[in-house]
Amino acid sequence: MTKIDIAAAPISSGSNYPERLAGPCLNKLRRRLSRAAELKEIAVNLLELQPGAWSSQRHWHTRAEEQAISARTVRAISQAARTRSRSKVSP
Repeated sequence: MTKIDIAAAPISSGSNYPERLAGPCLNKLRRRLSRAAELKEIAVNLLELQPGAWSSQRHWHTRAEEQAISARTVRAISQAARTRSRSKVSP
């Protein structure tokens, strides 16, 4: 598998919600990584949110799953793993 060039991924901004719902979701950039990787059956997006911005309005899916992973979450998991591995090492 080749590495996705994030800088070359198509970018969209703003929101597709109707104007009355779009406000909290406007201040974001969406990098469409699945298009850059030519994926057909899964959508992968990298969102950059400005402070206070929402990634989306509350919604649900009946036929698809959705996952969100934040950089803050990834850092916390990574830090916890490093802490655990250090605690297992004998002095």
